[in-house]
Amino acid sequence: MKIVFAGKRKSLYVLRFIASSVAQQGDSCEFYSSLQELMNEIKMNPCIDLFVFDFRLYNICHDYVSGMLEQRRLKIPIIFYNDPLITSDALVAYWLSRNQKAFSPKTIDKYTSVFKRLHEAIEDPSIRPFIDVFQPLFTFNSAEQKNPVPVQSPQRSENPILPPSLANLFDFFYQNRNRNLSLDEISQHIFGTQDSNGTLSTVYSYISRLKKYLSTDRQKGLKLVRVGRGTYRLLECTGW
Repeated sequence: MKIVFAGKRKSLYVLRFIASSVAQQGDSCEFYSSLQELMNEIKMNPCIDLFVFDFRLYNICHDYVSGMLEQRRLKIPIIFYNDPLITSDALVAYWLSRNQKAFSPKTIDKYTSVFKRLHEAIEDPSIRPFIDVFQPLFTFNSAEQKNPVPVQSPQRSENPILPPSLANLFDFFYQNRNRNLSLDEISQHIFGTQDSNGTLSTVYSYISRLKKYLSTDRQKGLKLVRVGRGTYRLLECTGW
């Protein structure tokens, strides 16, 4: 089996770790952080059995890779190893469901086995902290039982390390704290629209960066969590 991994350059370490856990004897793995190199590989060597993408390349995959595969009538499974829209325990079933047209009765068992190994790899506690975007669902009910603490909304001047774009997003979450916000609402706030002009990958990048900022000691008592499919919430609580 030939497996092609693609992601941003800084995610290649994670992809290589996953590949070492997924590939078996006789399998080959290739890694790409350049769209041009990836497209050339598809053109020159279309005999690929599986694509494993970083979710931050969602729009590239949709706009370029999927289009090329459709033009060349190639049915190759594509999965996003760090898909933030699906709960961890449902990933294997989701990957199979999304790619069912690429399977045959002879290959379904092979892909099921590969997907299970992939799932085990991303659940490995030694690598999971390094996986960007992928965020496990937060058990909201348990958070409500914790004691809330008053948190003063920080002034932007007090947070010079926070870029204006993230400061704007933080203000939006803080004004709507303890309320679920959908991706459409977040995109509407960032881009002023809910259409494709505000791409998913960019929205998730903003959310991931804000989560990283809030996880530092600068903002004790605040936590940005994913509470459902495409739904986020800023919580005020202690005991994290």
